[in-house]
Amino acid sequence: MHWTGSGDVFSLAAAVACGLGLALAPVLALYAHHSGQKHVHALASAPLLAALAAFSACPVDGASWISVLCAGLATAVFLLSTYFEMRLAGRGTGLPRIFVLSGAVFAAGWGFLAYPLHNPLPPTGAALFLAVLLAGTGLLLLQKKRARIEKPSLPLRAAYLVLLLAGIALAFHGTGLVTAAAALDAFALLTLLAVAMAAHAAFAGGAAKEGAVATNRTLRLAARNLEDENRQLSDMAARLEFEKGRLQQKRSELEKENRQAEDRIRELCRTADAFFTLGQSIDYARRIQQALTPSDAKLRQLLGESFVLNLPRDKVSGDFVWCENLGEGWVLLFLADCTGHGVPGAFMSALGTMMLGQIAVGRSIRRPDQVLAEMDAGLRSALSSNGGSVQDGMEAAALLLAPGRRQALYCGAKLPLFRAANGTCEVVEGVRRSIGGRLRENSPAFESVSLTLRRGEMLYLSSDGFQDQLGGPEDHRYMKARFRDTLAWTSALPVAEQRATLLSSHNQWRGKRDQTDDVMVAGLRIQQA
Repeated sequence: MHWTGSGDVFSLAAAVACGLGLALAPVLALYAHHSGQKHVHALASAPLLAALAAFSACPVDGASWISVLCAGLATAVFLLSTYFEMRLAGRGTGLPRIFVLSGAVFAAGWGFLAYPLHNPLPPTGAALFLAVLLAGTGLLLLQKKRARIEKPSLPLRAAYLVLLLAGIALAFHGTGLVTAAAALDAFALLTLLAVAMAAHAAFAGGAAKEGAVATNRTLRLAARNLEDENRQLSDMAARLEFEKGRLQQKRSELEKENRQAEDRIRELCRTADAFFTLGQSIDYARRIQQALTPSDAKLRQLLGESFVLNLPRDKVSGDFVWCENLGEGWVLLFLADCTGHGVPGAFMSALGTMMLGQIAVGRSIRRPDQVLAEMDAGLRSALSSNGGSVQDGMEAAALLLAPGRRQALYCGAKLPLFRAANGTCEVVEGVRRSIGGRLRENSPAFESVSLTLRRGEMLYLSSDGFQDQLGGPEDHRYMKARFRDTLAWTSALPVAEQRATLLSSHNQWRGKRDQTDDVMVAGLRIQQA
């Protein structure tokens, strides 16, 4: 038909108002669903009532247009229902490609029916519309299958029914059955209204369900976070407990170490006290040993021009010298090197000094060989009195000077006599046997050697400490030959300078090395009347 009267304009306006009202209702429901504003759902009912009023005011001659608009709105509702059906079923939130394609097919079909505007619809046009309708429906059914919607909801089924009613009504228009088409249009619009209201309710319920789902998801996420925090707190508590145990163990170890350190300090204090007491005792023993050693004044009185070089390795020494006037001008000079050094050597030297006094002075034994033999017997008797074997002893040299200093008797137990004069030095060897110590079966007897003395010559008795000192460029012993050469070129010096030279030679040879053994050298110059 052609638009020639006001009635046609009114019919068109009513159809448009009805279509807008029916389209606005699902749009408001969709906005409310996405924005979360629940009060918008109540506004969705107003466009539905307005669409119903516009439909009741629509004239009969505009029925074909109402059928077209009804079918288009049914397509929109059908598409929206399908979309939200998939959302509520958890099949995704985007618009699949088939869904968009089916909507485009329906839009093309309704455009073909609405243009050109004429009434009644030709039969070929109705047939083409039904073909387009079936194609769009097939695409939607394919989308439904792909979305795996097992049982479509009531709004979705009702929207599909409206599509069929609208298509049949348009077909009736094409065949001239206007009354039947109008009846189907009315039923379709009422059904569409019911679908819109049902969709509104479904959208509202879906929003509530999605809100509940979101709330549950939030609660589950919070629960997982709490579990993670509890697990972290448990791990932290376990680590703290482990650290606490480790710290307690460390504390116990430190307390144990502190107690051990305190015990060690107390022990060191006791040791220090003992060492202090022992040091005092050794100092006292050193003073006693010095008192037993003849002074320089006594040596000069008995021997004339003489000296003694005494270098203990420790505070007390195992080397000792003894000199006494035995009467009638006979003077006995005795030098000994006892086994060991330090305190043990000092005890042996004290024992030797005491025995010499008993033998030479108390019993008036003068000959050096007899003195050494008596000391050997007495020392063995003293050291073996507890039933043990004699292991300790001494090397010694005894020199008996006759009145007038023309003759002398010498006897040595492994210690020689050095005679130096005119830059040469002669060595008079002793017996290869010590006083005390281990006695071999073939040990020789002590024998004295008679000496004729020369004016100005030097006589020396020495322990082996000077000769055994380690040092020099190659860290060797000083040796007996070097010691003899040293005595040879120093013998012409005054005795005081001889002592200083021997001390300097010893220190220079030793260098930074520790002293190897006790050192004792006794020297005298023969001054005949």
